[in-house]
Amino acid sequence: MQVFESGLSLISIGKRYAEFGGTQIKKYVSEINNVAPQFRAEEEARQNKFVLDLIQSKQCEACHDISAGGLWMTLTEMVLGERANSKCGAELNLEGDVFTSLFSENGGYVIAVKPENEASILALANKAGVDTTLLGRTTESLSLTISSDEGQLISLDLTELKESWNTRIVFVLCFCLGVLSSTLSAAPKNVEYLEKKFKTGLQHEQLRLYSDASQTYLEIAKTLLEKSKKSTGLDADYFPLLISSGVRLSVVTAKDMYKNMYPLVHQLESFKQVNNIIDDVFSLIIAYRQDDTTLLSRDLYVELLFSRAYNRIAWSNKLLLGTPWKNYIVLPTQDIISMLDLAIDDLEQYLEFEGVVNTLSRQPRRLLSTRNNDMNYEFFLDQYKNKMTAIEKQSLVFRTKELINFQSDPQLLAAIGAKRSFYQAYQIINLYRSKKSQHILSYGRTKLTYDAITNEDNQPLYNLFHDFIEKLSIL
Repeated sequence: MQVFESGLSLISIGKRYAEFGGTQIKKYVSEINNVAPQFRAEEEARQNKFVLDLIQSKQCEACHDISAGGLWMTLTEMVLGERANSKCGAELNLEGDVFTSLFSENGGYVIAVKPENEASILALANKAGVDTTLLGRTTESLSLTISSDEGQLISLDLTELKESWNTRIVFVLCFCLGVLSSTLSAAPKNVEYLEKKFKTGLQHEQLRLYSDASQTYLEIAKTLLEKSKKSTGLDADYFPLLISSGVRLSVVTAKDMYKNMYPLVHQLESFKQVNNIIDDVFSLIIAYRQDDTTLLSRDLYVELLFSRAYNRIAWSNKLLLGTPWKNYIVLPTQDIISMLDLAIDDLEQYLEFEGVVNTLSRQPRRLLSTRNNDMNYEFFLDQYKNKMTAIEKQSLVFRTKELINFQSDPQLLAAIGAKRSFYQAYQIINLYRSKKSQHILSYGRTKLTYDAITNEDNQPLYNLFHDFIEKLSIL
């Protein structure tokens, strides 16, 4: 039923639940709860009787059920009417989980009542065991404005909706105008919520749905980085999730770019985006440590160093491969090799921060004095076992390692760390430092033209970069 009068109080009847399976909003936002709206017979019976009593006692000026599209569609239809001939608008101020309030399709109603009847109706609802929420007021202004604790989310001129007011078009229009992204960001995103989302990313990753996993990790990282810019800052408890999402993002992005077909520009932009995310997390940790070095451990840098190196190696190889593929020079090989140099610097610092090898540059081949690779790995494993024993399970460092590896056993975490450090980081460093590799890299730096870069005598450079990629287990 359309509302015709301004200055009326708008009240929702019935509790909103975060159950979105099969709902209108589910078509546009896939990562929300997939449980279908549940039928709660007793609750809805109380609601129906309460609303019927109000209508029969003529205390209700207008009433509309909440169904497809949730509260958002209900309000739109109430102010537009059947023929989109609006007589008034509405201003709402929502509290708590704004997204669920707007788009939950659990049974309920919105009623418009005289302001002088508002208090008595709310009291009657409480006595009848009916959940109610005071939403706002109808207005003379022909607009629909929704605000939350964080400010105005959206304000729509109702004339914009007159030409296209079916469910699908209204939802698409609202999406374009930003209401969905605004309400999503306004919805509570606490540690538990984000950890659940992170686990969804891990599940996608295990199923080799790398693109889906990448989007999940990217959203978590961006959400937390944006949260850190607000006046309240970012609580220390969020850092394991922030770091872990950056780490997993680097892995799944590389695998996605190497295992699926994408345009070169998309691939390079994806690697650049990962690099920027990791750099932003680095900067955030540094800023927090400047204020209080005890708040965040220096050991939190460790995982980021490896991930940035991982991303840079994958990125630099794609830059090199892009030259003959696209028949033009994407970057001079000097710049591409410089990116590789930065990756090696990160790996060396990573091992030094892990405390496995002290200052590798002074002892480049100390652990390769034997041909027995198992012995070399055992050295790393012993170091990691000692390290993990010293880390408290409640610490942010342990929580970070636990999230990244989806593993909470200290001994298994030690084995994972040792394998990554020895078979990936350390082996890549030693391959890079070998005389043969240095000769290939030096020769490659001199190639400045397309013909020189793609010439057969430069093939060893392509082979060397391929060897780095193999050691990272990207392929």
